Amino acid sequence: YYNKIRVATHSDITDEWQWTFVPEIGTTAYGYVRSTSDHSEYRDKIVPYGTTAEIVDVVNYNKLLPGVWYEMSGTLMDKATGKALTDKDGKVITATTRFMPAETSGTVEVVFKFDTTGLEGKTLVVFEDCFYVGAKKDGTPNAEAVAEHKDIDDKDQTIYCPKIRTTVKDAEGNTNVKLDGTKMQTVIDTVTYENLVPGKEY
Repeated sequence: YYNKIRVATHSDITDEWQWTFVPEIGTTAYGYVRSTSDHSEYRDKIVPYGTTAEIVDVVNYNKLLPGVWYEMSGTLMDKATGKALTDKDGKVITATTRFMPAETSGTVEVVFKFDTTGLEGKTLVVFEDCFYVGAKKDGTPNAEAVAEHKDIDDKDQTIYCPKIRTTVKDAEGNTNVKLDGTKMQTVIDTVTYENLVPGKEY
């Protein structure tokens, strides 16, 4: 403008140099469980207690710039407290994946491997941040995330660590069970469970 008169303009909706992307991400997390019968692995919404477990978070992204590096950084959260989950050594459980998208939209996996000792009965929720890195893979990520997916109530981001407790009684309902090796006896073990996935066979 010159003296409120427009003397030039640049308004080409097809000009890529004028485009600005607003990225977005969404995630679906799975726990990997090993079958005791045939030692095969399958993925579900649970992780076993007291062992080294693996969670794979499949992140769908949209509106990223092709040909440059990004870093997807995940943190496991405790649904009950809303705070970052820590392992038996008090360390926050995190995982990162650095990638270069070939297209503006696609998927990338973030893999968490951690010890579930002490996490019995916990409900885990995966939070993700996507950081811009730039042209070099070994660059420092941008301090501010360009996209995030952090919903403590999102079932797709939720993984369960089961918990069971048992109470044993004899046929008369006594908890002080005494076994007699000279006769047949009935012992009833009542098992209470938490954090099993409904609709699955156990």
